[in-house]
Amino acid sequence: MNKYDQINHLLESNGFGATISLNSFFIHKFTINDTFSSILESHKTNFYGILFLKNSKMKMVINDEIFIFKENTIAITAPNQIISISCDPHAINEGYLMFFSLDFLDLKTNTPLEYEFPYFKMNANAIFELTIDTKITNIVLEHIYQEFIEKGFMFKEIIRSYMLVVFNIINRSYLKLETKLPITDLKSKQYVLVSQFDAKIQQHLPKRPSIQTIAQELFVSVKYLNEAIKNITDKTSTQYLNEIIMLEAKKLLLHTNFSINEIAYQLEYTDPSYFIKVFKIHFKMTPMEYRKKEKF
Repeated sequence: MNKYDQINHLLESNGFGATISLNSFFIHKFTINDTFSSILESHKTNFYGILFLKNSKMKMVINDEIFIFKENTIAITAPNQIISISCDPHAINEGYLMFFSLDFLDLKTNTPLEYEFPYFKMNANAIFELTIDTKITNIVLEHIYQEFIEKGFMFKEIIRSYMLVVFNIINRSYLKLETKLPITDLKSKQYVLVSQFDAKIQQHLPKRPSIQTIAQELFVSVKYLNEAIKNITDKTSTQYLNEIIMLEAKKLLLHTNFSINEIAYQLEYTDPSYFIKVFKIHFKMTPMEYRKKEKF
């Protein structure tokens, strides 16, 4: 599986032509005369992405979830997610593709990006149809594109300002469609802590860290971490960690050719038969049944 640390590397490897002038930001405009690459194989990136298509015949996999694009579909990707794209190479795709690094945003705060915009969380699986604000989204993305092409005075600052508008437009739809938490919870310290917990787990995967290890890395007590996870997710820390491990198992089943035993050992199950049992409890099917059913 490819891992792209820089935006340029992904673009050059997938037919976007010459190296771009900004290493930390890129935007492409799809027009009715454009054709999308027929397939973009499983890969990870070290940067963020936003894909907004007004119309498309595309299938996209993020982690373990499969999405079919419809009219005015927006997709948000985060670092270290496993992503695959497949579509009809002759289909008409109108819209915008934007990649950016955290450095480009030049945020003047230590608050994680996913604190303000939870669709950037590693496990958000944020692909959905924009039913409101589609016209303004298209207008703002067009302004970003023009600033990127023209590169006039203070164009980076202007692009950053427009990006925050896009982020908030997406947030309005995402919170209505995907988030059951009250807005007060989304702004709480415990919500931030759970987001940081998620990020720490991703750093350890496929190894399985203990709750105590993560608590030490976050400089909080195990008791406080347990309380935060319970308040935000309504699950115990162990249940929440097990869910993350099982989602990692689904990703490995979808995006690799590792055997069931190899995946079990990677996830630190010493007995593959126990891994199969746990997987079946979570998903009502065996790992092999899931792979045959969902393989991209």
